[in-house]
Amino acid sequence: LASMERGNVYMNNCHMLPQYHFIKGQQGRTWCKHVLRFENLTSHFNKLMREWNLDIRMESGTKSNAKSDDACRKLSEKKLEHVYAMQLVPKVRKMYAIDFSHLGDSLKLA
Repeated sequence: LASMERGNVYMNNCHMLPQYHFIKGQQGRTWCKHVLRFENLTSHFNKLMREWNLDIRMESGTKSNAKSDDACRKLSEKKLEHVYAMQLVPKVRKMYAIDFSHLGDSLKLA
């Protein structure tokens, strides 16, 4: 986060870049017309493929490593406050404010 705070948002092959910048660029250019939200990814992806007459479908629950990888399974079972240092949450909120405002709040504490 410190590197990003200094303006290095394109680090790690752009994996740290706010997701909204893949939808709309910093200069306002719209890069994609169809935003598929994670909550309905499978059904919306399949609908889009049908609309474009493409014979590609996504199946629900086919993420092959989600439950087989013990570390991933254990991580997914934890509450957010047990995964992240809570003092980092304000920094993450600031750094990814554009994502939270356009794509929803994934850091809501249960």
